[in-house]
Amino acid sequence: MNNVFAITSGKGGVGKSTVATCLASACEKLGKKVVLIDLDEGLRCLDVMLGVSEDIFLDISDVLKGENLYSALYKVPEKENLFLLPAPSSRDLMDEEAFGALIKRLANEFDAVFVDFPAGIDMRLYKQMPDTTRFITVTGPDPVSIRDAGFMASSLIGIGKVYNRLIINRFEYSFIKSGIYSGVDDIIDSSLIRLIGIIPNDINLPLAQAKGTLCKKGKSIKAVDRIIRRLYGEDIPLPKAKKI
Repeated sequence: MNNVFAITSGKGGVGKSTVATCLASACEKLGKKVVLIDLDEGLRCLDVMLGVSEDIFLDISDVLKGENLYSALYKVPEKENLFLLPAPSSRDLMDEEAFGALIKRLANEFDAVFVDFPAGIDMRLYKQMPDTTRFITVTGPDPVSIRDAGFMASSLIGIGKVYNRLIINRFEYSFIKSGIYSGVDDIIDSSLIRLIGIIPNDINLPLAQAKGTLCKKGKSIKAVDRIIRRLYGEDIPLPKAKKI
């Protein structure tokens, strides 16, 4: 069941949900049937990012209470095999065991499951994820985000979740070169997480989101495509920092 990916961050505002949508889209481009789950209860955003907000009637909380799963899955426009399971629009404490059972079911019925967790280190639902879940922690290049990514890594280890990889998002080489932010090696050392990829800062991403569409081009999308291929076992070297 290592087709389950949990997207996390210690700190909000690092672009985690954007990364989650891009990873799910990149996975679908590989010919896989993909479901993306929004877990940010009361603050859902993936439906807006993906252009399906007007269609939402049921969400994950309804499924956990017995509603038909496939009635709560929304096909992403222009994507043949990418589906969204949205979060509730209000806070609705999820049944933990039912959540764990749902993840296992989705892992059996889809080629890949991406779970976009809310920022922070509330481990309640993390504990219900399958032991083979591949956790992906998103950080910005700034010191606060890096420190909080380290807190997230320690918290996951504390509940026995040992597979964790780091994505550095909104990377600006000029900030590294000028000494404003630490270098890539220092970021890895501070977070204590193995690096899987670096996504450059790219204006194309927020422009696409403002339209409720997935970004289709740009350096950031190329970086995400490399990351998803690494996650599926391809040996793709990381570019040098100044070429990202």
